[in-house]
Amino acid sequence: MMLASRFAMFIAWGEVFPYLYNDACIPIVGARHPFAMGKPFREVWPEVWEELSPLLHDAMQGRTSFHENYPVALEVDGELAPHWYTFSYSPLFDSDGQARGLLSIAMDTTAAIQAGRRQDVRRALDDRIRDLSSPADIAASAAELLGAHFSCDACFFAELEPDGAFVRLDGSWSNGRSPPLSGRQPLADLLPDGALSVPLLKEGVPHVLVCGHREAGRWTADDEALAMAIGERTWAAIGRARAEEAVREAARELRLLTDALPVLIAYVDSDRRYRFNNKAYEDWFGRPRDQVAGKHLAEVIGEKAYAELKPTIDRALAGEHLSLDKKVPFRTGGTRNVHIDYVPRLSPAGEVQGYYALVQDIGERIRADEHRQLLVNELNHRVRNTLAVVQSLAAQSFKKGMPLEAGRRAFEARLRTLGAAHNLLTSENWDSATLDQVVREAVAVAADGRHLEISGPAVRLAPQTAVSIALAMHELCTNALKYGAFSVPEGCVSVAWTVADDVAGTSRLQFVWEEVGGPEVRLPTARGFGSRLLETGLAAELRGRVKLEFLPAGLVCRIDAPLPAGT
Repeated sequence: MMLASRFAMFIAWGEVFPYLYNDACIPIVGARHPFAMGKPFREVWPEVWEELSPLLHDAMQGRTSFHENYPVALEVDGELAPHWYTFSYSPLFDSDGQARGLLSIAMDTTAAIQAGRRQDVRRALDDRIRDLSSPADIAASAAELLGAHFSCDACFFAELEPDGAFVRLDGSWSNGRSPPLSGRQPLADLLPDGALSVPLLKEGVPHVLVCGHREAGRWTADDEALAMAIGERTWAAIGRARAEEAVREAARELRLLTDALPVLIAYVDSDRRYRFNNKAYEDWFGRPRDQVAGKHLAEVIGEKAYAELKPTIDRALAGEHLSLDKKVPFRTGGTRNVHIDYVPRLSPAGEVQGYYALVQDIGERIRADEHRQLLVNELNHRVRNTLAVVQSLAAQSFKKGMPLEAGRRAFEARLRTLGAAHNLLTSENWDSATLDQVVREAVAVAADGRHLEISGPAVRLAPQTAVSIALAMHELCTNALKYGAFSVPEGCVSVAWTVADDVAGTSRLQFVWEEVGGPEVRLPTARGFGSRLLETGLAAELRGRVKLEFLPAGLVCRIDAPLPAGT
């Protein structure tokens, strides 16, 4: 029966248990075959005799025993290696009913036990690293699990440098009897006698798994297979963690970049729902990004704005790249001028998945353009007015019959006055000038201000009015220098003005130029340029009345004109 069986069997008969076995048992006997045939059990299996002899003697007492996945350490190639067997010991009786030997039927379950243990370790590894996101934590956790499973003194996951002589430790574990290592280390220092080294390759980068010396004996092929499986599983997890970390870092950098830009940036999917928006969106619409994500366009930008933009959005979702300026109603009221770029996002198959929107508020730019055009128009107007004034000054200064030199002097003096008025307005950004400044600047060009008395409230004049009054003051000064109060040392000019409302409630300027202490004044026989400038040009500019009184005691100029509101 034993010789015909395909189960491993042996018979031990007699007091010293001579070992008789069938062919199915030869793989268990291994290198001991054929020496073991007929030899006492103790000589065949000396390393397990102390452990198994009680079971053998039990069978010789007539008792049967069964043992499942029984662990034994058998000597293989001079070293002990763990094995597991499921076997039974059954007594064999003689004709008198006495147990004279035993029959053993055995099955080597080492491969199944080791496979189960590998599976247990892999399952434990998965449980440990499932919630870990740091590559270093994954490597360290796996090293601890593997090191404890192998009962070794240390375990390292390391990345090989190009020369292969040095490594950088990604994760390490020590049982406390050896110092923990980290950073850059010589590979030779990690490979003492009795160490297990398993080469790994991850994303083209060579790595190595090193398990240090252990007391349990030499490393087996099963140990190497388990280390390889755990190593590959660990590096796969580390690779995923690194990829996820790279994605998170790229997302952080993208968020920082887009949040720093003063442009609204968003990604909208094909269902017209927000999947990304930057900080400018939060500031513009006053909603945190977690209240924008997943929302429909109309809910965020408002129904009116969505209705205005819908035809353009339809074109973007049809795959068209668009760039346009548009006035869009704002969800809280009013409108905004914006520049919009819509960039479709396509799948690898070319299908439109959504679009990127870049929106910039161009209201300030439009206002700047309008202001610039206003300034250009104003400049053109002022240049035309100035040229007209210069042309008039030239015509009057060089009128027929006037000596050329006298005309030149008069023209230059009038230009200086015009220039002084322009300088005054330039210092005020051509907004306006005070009447006090205009009078003082105009008189300073032509006469000594010590013979001038000025009084009156603050009144601001529009640019063209300031120029006209400055020229009028120049003509009055010139006349006073030639014929009036400024022509003698004791002469003096008083300039005074008041502001009062008339019966219609309009503020009116009452301005008086009065000369005293000069030569006796006589009524001129003809009206010169100065008189016409005052009585006609200035009156028209001010939309008021200008009156010259040639009194014997001195010339008096009276101006009555309305003041614009706010002056």
